[in-house]
Amino acid sequence: MGLFSKRSRRKAAEQEDLLEYVLADQDLDADGNIEDPKDLERESLRYLEIPGADLRYANLRNADLSDTDLSGADLRNADLSWARLDRANLTEANLSRARMIDATLQDANLTDADFSMVTGLLPECMKGASISDDTKWPSGFSPDIPRRGPLLHD
Repeated sequence: MGLFSKRSRRKAAEQEDLLEYVLADQDLDADGNIEDPKDLERESLRYLEIPGADLRYANLRNADLSDTDLSGADLRNADLSWARLDRANLTEANLSRARMIDATLQDANLTDADFSMVTGLLPECMKGASISDDTKWPSGFSPDIPRRGPLLHD
């Protein structure tokens, strides 16, 4: 009998397939628009390291992205409604025009992230998050989070 059960090997293979799907290039039409945005609704991407991932227009509704490294990721126009991003690393991620209805970002690293024109973002869902003076917010949005982190102690 092997070190891993058939079930755990199958789960590992599924995670590998999911990671390959997440990191695959987006198909563009003749006008440069994404033809078939990634559908990751209700998927668990916990603990994945996917810095710089291209997730523009992705459907991430109800997805679990807790503890995921999304630093530098392109999440423009993504639907992150009801997604869990607790403790996620979103350093320098571009979330402009994303939809984030009731998404949770507790203890997330939002340093230098771009949240401009995001809809549905709630300050009460961002407790303990790290931000910087260069984190961009939707017009009129006030995160009410103390700024902290190494960039602020220069």
